[in-house]
Amino acid sequence: MAVAPGLACATTPLPAPEVVHAQAPSDPLREHARYAALVVAANDKARAGAFDDALKLADTALRELPFGIEAGVAKVEAHLALGQRTQASDFAERLRDRHPERGEAHYACGKAYYALGRLSAAQDAFADGLLRLPTDRLLQLAQLTALTHDPAVPLSELDARADALMNQTSDDADVVSALAMANELRGDNPAADALYERAIALRPVHPFAHYNLAMLRRSVSGMASARPHFQAFLDQAPPSAVREVEAVRKLLQETRHE
Repeated sequence: MAVAPGLACATTPLPAPEVVHAQAPSDPLREHARYAALVVAANDKARAGAFDDALKLADTALRELPFGIEAGVAKVEAHLALGQRTQASDFAERLRDRHPERGEAHYACGKAYYALGRLSAAQDAFADGLLRLPTDRLLQLAQLTALTHDPAVPLSELDARADALMNQTSDDADVVSALAMANELRGDNPAADALYERAIALRPVHPFAHYNLAMLRRSVSGMASARPHFQAFLDQAPPSAVREVEAVRKLLQETRHE
């Protein structure tokens, strides 16, 4: 799936935590009823945007089962949503060290590094996880997303990684969106625009594809072409995107006559 050279928005998050939480529960989760209930409650609070409550519930769950992987991931995600990036990375490192065999532990660690702007450390965390779990799709996608932000990585390598992922699941919108990011950051705006459009066609509810496309179009041709995608982002944004939502609402208000 070769595309013309290009890249994307540095604020784009890695795959959503719901992907992690959708996995089948581990044996400890099934065996500890109170722990399981607390994890469910923490994730429910996170989905509702109540991240302070989610963090408290995750911490309570971790007192029931220290370093339980499900509660640990919920804790990292809550810290990140609250902007507590150092706390997230500190705990994620400990979680990964306790669960080196779990892909979501490596993912949480890499995502925390990514949020801190520690791109090389994020790439290393994903790569280390893939050494242990070479077919873990979440880690593969996270690594692809992180590598798009590294100008030293050629587009040909990103294309090869994307092809491998697409062979597993044809026309994956997240893979296409990552390639759009790669093209945008490498300066090929037309290719990036077309790929964002393709990602949205594959999955219309893709808030950050809309967000990135809106940002790109605003910079290239102004607010008129960007506005529908900013509005789609607002309609679809997850609770963890509260800062982006506030910024977009302010921007739309300030440019309402453009």
